Amino acid sequence: MARQLHHRSARLLPATSHLSYAMAPERSPWLPLELWHYILALLRHSPTTLVSCNQVCHAWRSATRAYLFHSLVIESEGKYRRTLRILTDHPHLASYVHELCIVGTTLVAYRAFDELFAVAPSLPRLKKLCLQRWAFFDHDVEPRHLPYSPRGRVLGTCANVRELTLHIVFPRPLDFVQLIRACPNLRALHLSVMLCFNYQKARSGIAAVPLPENTSLDTLTWRNSSLFPLQWLLRDQPTFSPRAMSLAWNEESAIGEAPYQEEVSAAAAIVQEALLKTGPTLERLELCDDNGQDYETADYGLAHCVCLREIRLEPPYRNRSSRARHLSWIPHAIRQLNSLRLSSIEVGLGCDEYIDSRCASELLASLDDALARLAQHKPGIAIVLLIWTWWDELVDNIIHGLPQLRATGTRFCVRLDAEGMQRACSEVDITSHLASVYDNQPGDPRPMAHTLETVQMQEQVRWYPG
Repeated sequence: MARQLHHRSARLLPATSHLSYAMAPERSPWLPLELWHYILALLRHSPTTLVSCNQVCHAWRSATRAYLFHSLVIESEGKYRRTLRILTDHPHLASYVHELCIVGTTLVAYRAFDELFAVAPSLPRLKKLCLQRWAFFDHDVEPRHLPYSPRGRVLGTCANVRELTLHIVFPRPLDFVQLIRACPNLRALHLSVMLCFNYQKARSGIAAVPLPENTSLDTLTWRNSSLFPLQWLLRDQPTFSPRAMSLAWNEESAIGEAPYQEEVSAAAAIVQEALLKTGPTLERLELCDDNGQDYETADYGLAHCVCLREIRLEPPYRNRSSRARHLSWIPHAIRQLNSLRLSSIEVGLGCDEYIDSRCASELLASLDDALARLAQHKPGIAIVLLIWTWWDELVDNIIHGLPQLRATGTRFCVRLDAEGMQRACSEVDITSHLASVYDNQPGDPRPMAHTLETVQMQEQVRWYPG
């Protein structure tokens, strides 16, 4: 009797019930759970949809939480307090967080440097840690510390952090050293517009502080930042052998760390030392010399990079009067290349104002000679010329201005570099960054007001021969 009632009720069920049964991932014999995870992964950029999916069933809850809490962005004191409260009340959510980004524009008024990362040690699977737009207060200005955030907190260990990014950050040298030591398994370090203040006072205190024993950087970015971080990393050379580096420097990088009027030579010397010590392991390199020095006598240390496979030579990003002169370092750097494994070179020419009709012939003639010699020694090398603005007449002038390279028969291209334009907007004059960080009005978009991250630029490229 019970069996008959079961069959009758099954016939009375609507079609949607059978569909729901078939869609249940833990009970479905037709669709594996891995495919449901793949479908939910397509929604990772739509938090609202993921919240709805989180309420469908228990089987979906774990997958949706993995994408909902994968990346945390904290940009205000209120969000910081809510994050701490949520992780305290629901500690199991901490295991879903893999990336943490802290925007310190307003947090600078509430938290000291070590307090910014109070939440990081409680995230057991945290892989990427990022801090943007933060500067310490002077000794005569005290942050408005709150009762739940006592001053003098010691940085906890972030053993799983593999990648650390500091962008437009102005810490004290000891704060930076302690942060690196709190990440003993760090593999990638990105420093962009990071200036360390009071370096001369702190020099004696950090002289004996070593890198963590397990630190083995694979990737290093040092762009328009203080010399101190690079000098500190180079001191323990056996644990500093990256395979990829991005170096950009100017005379402001050595302010406060080198005697007056010696900043240019100090920045160039530290770059040369870096390439000398990392040359045997370096495979990918980005360079941008904005020093304004005598390029004809500059030695960048590229001859020591014998394992180099890819190199990118970029134009300076700051506005200058004689821009053509600041591109003349690129042909000189190309002539110093000494790697038998080199397979690709990208040369940034910037915008049309850098290579206008008045200076294009002289600049392109020197570049043409350097690239033609390189192509003769490495017939299969890929050559890419990058520009920030695209118009057909400019591209024609570039191609016709390289007769020696065209005569070698090497195929090369001119390509629109949208990434270079974005970086140009974010790495502007350091002094403007310093002023904007201290001006921490809510909603203040500076200094990223001109960022192009939301602009979708169409990819444009022209090959020769076509």
